[in-house]
Amino acid sequence: MDLLDVDWKINVTGATTYQKQASGSSVQLLITLKNSVDGSVKEEFLEMSVEKLYSLLQKVEETNVAMKL
Repeated sequence: MDLLDVDWKINVTGATTYQKQASGSSVQLLITLKNSVDGSVKEEFLEMSVEKLYSLLQKVEETNVAMKL
């Protein structure tokens, strides 16, 4: 798979009168991938908390460092 594009959006809840809607901040990612074998393109949608995004980025960085060794 080849990475073609990443679109992102940050959602922030400033205030609400409905406690159930006050879920805090989240990040939405739309990742576009191309299959290098057949050329098909697909999109993957992910939504996560900001904390989970930082955790994911840390794991990606650790993997990148390990691959360079």
